[in-house]
Amino acid sequence: MSKTIKTCYILAFGIVISALYVLTQKFVVHFDYESNLNIALPGEEFVPFVPQLTFLYVLFYFLPTWSLVLAKDERQMRHMLFTYFAVALVHCVFFLALPIPFTFRPESIQGYAYIEKLLFLIYSFDHPLNTFPSMHVSFSFLSYFIIKHYQPKWGQVALVLAILVSTSTVFVKQHYILDGVSGWFLALLANWFLIKNHRVFKALEI
Repeated sequence: MSKTIKTCYILAFGIVISALYVLTQKFVVHFDYESNLNIALPGEEFVPFVPQLTFLYVLFYFLPTWSLVLAKDERQMRHMLFTYFAVALVHCVFFLALPIPFTFRPESIQGYAYIEKLLFLIYSFDHPLNTFPSMHVSFSFLSYFIIKHYQPKWGQVALVLAILVSTSTVFVKQHYILDGVSGWFLALLANWFLIKNHRVFKALEI
């Protein structure tokens, strides 16, 4: 697979996933619908706000891209993309059917220089409704499972990065702990049924 084709796949992936997420979010916000469920664990409101971890949080955008860059051929690339899109669609179903509000965002994020600007951008882009399950966590661990499956020598590095990203979601006040747990579980299911088991992928003749 040429670099040009690989680049086109990666760009298309970023555009489609971003558009899918933004459109889902705009739909939920437009209809002003939210669940009355409160999934915060006891004492979770006392988890400290650590804005410096925002730099770890944005690694989320690196991990899926890295996994696609490591694809050896077009079939691997299509299998990876199929898996990411399948998980993204599951997220959209949850976001539309159960848009649980996140209520622990800090009232002020001033005084943190460049971190403040980055975090403000994240908060502005990401309305605190599409939180369960955490796409940051699911895609990070999904990237780990994909990299481990196709490029095992990078597996441990991908695992460390996935853990760092997942941990940061709680400390930058983007997700509840159960958002992260459910995101991890979704990635685990995708690993069992879509990555290790190619039958669905083969059945669709992708």
